[in-house]
Amino acid sequence: MNLEKLNILKQKLQQAGDFNEVWVYFFDELGCQPGFMNHGDVLEDESLSSIIQAVGEKLLKYSSEMEVMLKSIPEYNFVHGGFLQGNKMVSVIYFDDIDMGLMAAMSMMSMKTELARFSKLAASQNSTIVENPSNTLH
Repeated sequence: MNLEKLNILKQKLQQAGDFNEVWVYFFDELGCQPGFMNHGDVLEDESLSSIIQAVGEKLLKYSSEMEVMLKSIPEYNFVHGGFLQGNKMVSVIYFDDIDMGLMAAMSMMSMKTELARFSKLAASQNSTIVENPSNTLH
C-alpha cells in the first residue's frame, strides 16, 4: 500500500470544489485497499471528537452521542475513522497539519452520500456549514 497517496489526498481536499471527487479518490486509492482501515494507531482526541460530533449534528441533523473510532497515521498528520448513526454509516478523514477534514455520511436505505468539509478552528468559532447544490457542505 502506497501511503504517499495521502499527500495527494491532502492536496485534493484543500482544492476541492466538489467533495465527491475527494471521497472517491480516498476510497479508490486508499480506503478500499486491504489493510488500510487497520493501519494506524488508535487515537483518543476529545477536541477532534467534539468537532466531529458538531459537524455530524449539522450534517445528519441529530443530537445524540456517538462513539467515534479514530486512527492516526502520525507520519502523514492523518486521522481516519467512523461511526454509525441511525441508518447512516459515517466516515471521517482529517489532516492535523492543515486543520482540514471531510465527513461522509451514507444512508444505508437510499445509498445517498452527504459530505462536509470541516476544520477545528472554524467549528470552534461556530462557523456555519452551508449546503451546496451538489449535496456537499462547507
